[in-house]
Amino acid sequence: VRQPWPGNVRELENVLRKALIESAGRAVTAATIAACLYPHARTAPGVDGLSDWVNARVDEAEAMGGGDLYRTVIAEIDRVLLGEVMRRCGHNKVKAAELTGLSRPTLYQKLGRLASPVG
Repeated sequence: VRQPWPGNVRELENVLRKALIESAGRAVTAATIAACLYPHARTAPGVDGLSDWVNARVDEAEAMGGGDLYRTVIAEIDRVLLGEVMRRCGHNKVKAAELTGLSRPTLYQKLGRLASPVG
């Protein structure tokens, strides 16, 4: 992809760093870079996939006549997000709390819930 660079090397490093985070372990694409360069021009990569997943959960809840949709969706997001954060932080809970912005007690509570067989 040909792209004129609008900033300095530090800004390039920041865009690349953000693109790595946004890609969540997947390949960094031109679309990812563009979203990081021009965040207001389009939605971030992966948002459409998340929206589709949430819409599917809402459809399922509607088809079943309701349920515990919020808790179920948040629990699944916590499972995926905190699993990835813990992996990247080498299972260091202090680092994971800093990265997520959660207090350590809140992180420990969420991780405890994830470890329980019944949420």
